[in-house]
Amino acid sequence: MPRDQMQRQRFEQKYRLDEEQALAVRYNIRSIPTLMMFGKGAVVAQRAGASDAQSLRAWIEQHLN
Repeated sequence: MPRDQMQRQRFEQKYRLDEEQALAVRYNIRSIPTLMMFGKGAVVAQRAGASDAQSLRAWIEQHLN
């Protein structure tokens, strides 16, 4: 199926890890900010630390393809 015909769902969620420590342990989050991409319920990509918009876009595109 061509990429332009694929439907993608996007869901964003923010957590306060000082209040959600079990979540930090479950996903091995050691740095803030941490960005994670999930596919079919599993982590498919994870990135920690701040970055510029261009680097972030490149990371997203790399993992969407």
